[in-house]
Amino acid sequence: MDRNGFVTARTNRPRRWRSPGLRAQTYIAFSAFLLGAAFPAAHFFFSGQRSALALWTFLTGLCLCVLYCLVEKENGRRVFSILSLAGAGLILHLYTLQFDPQQADYYRAAVEKQWHSYERPQGRRGNILYRDGTLLAGNRKVARVIAEPELIQDIQNTAAALAPYIDLQQQEILDKLVNERRPGLVLAQGLSLETAQQIDQLGLRGVFTRFYFERCYPSADHGAAMLVGYAGRESFQRLGLERAYDDQLTGEDGLTEYRRDASRRRLPATIKAQPRRDGAELLTTLHPSVQAICEDELRSAIEKNRAEWGCVLVMQPGSGEILGAATYPYFDPNRYASGRREKDDPELNVLLQKVLEPGSTMKPLLAAYAYEQGWISSTDRIICNRLLTIGRYTVREAELDHVLGGNEGVTIDQVISHSSNIGMGRLALQLGQDKVTQAYSELGFWQKTGIELPGELKGLRPNGGRKDLKGDYRAWPKISLANTGFGQGLAVTPLQLASAYCALANGGYRVTPRTVLALREQGSAAEDDTDPGLLADAGSAGNTTPALTGADEELLAAPSAAGEAAQALERILATGTAHAADNNSKSGGLDDDSLHGADRNAPQRVLSAESCAEAKRWLVDAVEHGTGKKARLERYSTAGKTGTAQIPAPGGGYLSGAYAASFVGFFPAEDPRYLVLVLFYRPRGGYYGGEVAAPVFKKVGDRIAFLDEMALVRAWDGK
Repeated sequence: MDRNGFVTARTNRPRRWRSPGLRAQTYIAFSAFLLGAAFPAAHFFFSGQRSALALWTFLTGLCLCVLYCLVEKENGRRVFSILSLAGAGLILHLYTLQFDPQQADYYRAAVEKQWHSYERPQGRRGNILYRDGTLLAGNRKVARVIAEPELIQDIQNTAAALAPYIDLQQQEILDKLVNERRPGLVLAQGLSLETAQQIDQLGLRGVFTRFYFERCYPSADHGAAMLVGYAGRESFQRLGLERAYDDQLTGEDGLTEYRRDASRRRLPATIKAQPRRDGAELLTTLHPSVQAICEDELRSAIEKNRAEWGCVLVMQPGSGEILGAATYPYFDPNRYASGRREKDDPELNVLLQKVLEPGSTMKPLLAAYAYEQGWISSTDRIICNRLLTIGRYTVREAELDHVLGGNEGVTIDQVISHSSNIGMGRLALQLGQDKVTQAYSELGFWQKTGIELPGELKGLRPNGGRKDLKGDYRAWPKISLANTGFGQGLAVTPLQLASAYCALANGGYRVTPRTVLALREQGSAAEDDTDPGLLADAGSAGNTTPALTGADEELLAAPSAAGEAAQALERILATGTAHAADNNSKSGGLDDDSLHGADRNAPQRVLSAESCAEAKRWLVDAVEHGTGKKARLERYSTAGKTGTAQIPAPGGGYLSGAYAASFVGFFPAEDPRYLVLVLFYRPRGGYYGGEVAAPVFKKVGDRIAFLDEMALVRAWDGK
């Protein structure tokens, strides 16, 4: 009803919203302050995230209830409720982003991935070198192909485009991309840089090339593969020196961290670099010329005699340093390093991981030790013209018509030079088990030689090395004792045999075979600054070294008997030559430091110089007039011994027609500087050591002697 008394209809027009008054605004600001204060307070007083969240929720709810009661008007309460809930939700979201582990780690990683980058420069594996610095094992830069299947849009075309460049068929690539859908899928490795560049030029989406360093062996054909070994892509794929010095050769990767700007450019101020560390460099005792000679002659002999396995070894008898070592079966370390090894590929170094009954090469060793101990003299006579019958066994000579001496017998030098099995069998029976054991043990058999290479075997004692309950070795059967006199019934490694002969050649000292001259950090001075020379001449301290050049002059020194000019060569070995021993002193003229270097223990004398001189006389006679005539060298006098051994059958006894042929010798006989072992296991055709192994010894020795002689001639010319 209006003021005039008329009744009018009421219209329901919407009311215009008005902002809260000053009092309501004050309440809202105060509530926001309380909500903001409750959050840091809860996190400050409680370290546990759940406890902090519970306290914050309680305080927030309490604040909201109090403020809600203070607000008088209904509209103010509505606005306050909406703003409070929104503020609470915002604070809860911020709290979750900052302190929830999953959320925080996710966003932190996303930011780091966007702005932070790093690179890992690969630490290169140390080089392995010949003694003159020529590369034996190094590194080459290759590439691998990596696919990201999630980024590839057209798998069919991608597989077709890649197939011509990698060792996979198109269908094989398709199967990998479809079935192995994981990030960083490796499709190929070991690709050349040219091939990697061609793949990059294809512009395939989701396909990348990455470069790395892989081991390579540039002298694989003539590089003592079994001695050097190989380093594969996996840490357990190691052999030879690569395995023995794996820790020292392995480098450490570097780390370069930096941040990028929006254009993905590096920010120089943020770069933090930790440089890579390359592995140490290994300088071996191997000489490239000697090694090539060993490899050439072994391959030629294997083609001719078709042996199951064989080896040619050249050592310095004074120091035990190995100048050359060739073995068969061969293997290509480059194929091993790149992961292309087959299951039947060889992995045994026959020099130290194969044992065999050596045969007659053991005869001078036992005889020399018996002579040293006074168990036999040069005038004692041994009956060799009759068969030696022991129970149901009969010891015979290698040839039935081989009859030595008469009823009065022969001396020990004739027994050795004519290689009498009966004579040495009688000597072993005369000495007895204890003395034979003492002789062979003192000369280094049935124990490791101490070479740096892994996997060395000790050999086998007679009678299988069986022991009784007290731990003592059981008595050998009488026939086994007789067999030990001529190298049957016991097993040794070729390296043990060569090491024992070094004692005969160097004046009576046992030496440890060596393959390493120095181990030094890349780019720094050598840790082992021992003179890389071998056996120094004690009487040449005042001589000067002529400046020689050329590969031949890096070989070995001339005999001490050649005069002062030859003695001047004693330091040439710093670039790869050997030294002559001084035979003027009674002890053989071997200086301890020159034998082994400062890092070696003092050498152990097992024979006197007089006994060694007597043994050398036997061995020279064996080459000149006995079974080793085909080993006689043209330039130097030669001392050595043939060996022909039967091969034992798995079930006992010996195989019919199966033999091991060998020859071990050294030269020059009066002043030995080179010791050469040649051995073939089960050669076909001829099988006597004098027929199969001795000619190979002659070829190897003559070639080394020629280079040695050329070094002497050029030393005279340069003086």
